[in-house]
Amino acid sequence: MTAVEGFDPRLQLPFSALITGPSNSGKTCFVKTILENSEHVLYQKPDNVVWCYSCYQPLYDELLKTIKIKFVEGIPDTLSDDELLPPHKNNLLVLEICYLQVANIPKLPERLPNILIKETCP
Repeated sequence: MTAVEGFDPRLQLPFSALITGPSNSGKTCFVKTILENSEHVLYQKPDNVVWCYSCYQPLYDELLKTIKIKFVEGIPDTLSDDELLPPHKNNLLVLEICYLQVANIPKLPERLPNILIKETCP
């Protein structure tokens, strides 16, 4: 990799990323690679990784062997839970939810509070 002077390509905290693609395009493998190489991809390595999923995959078992990660089926009733996402830690939240299921998740906006959205002044 060629370095560009004065430019750090690692993702800075806080950040949001949307990784999309058709089924079997490698989205989960891509995120797995980011997590396994976080010291090169992220400016700060996460202290706490939470992965919310809709359908368990064998690849998750591989992730459990290489990094400390919590897997949660579905989206918890609240993501403001300090036990799940401690405010004093660098948290990384992965939401791997099927597009077709998103419309059927009750009260989704209330369940994704200021973790994903930061209000700005007008």
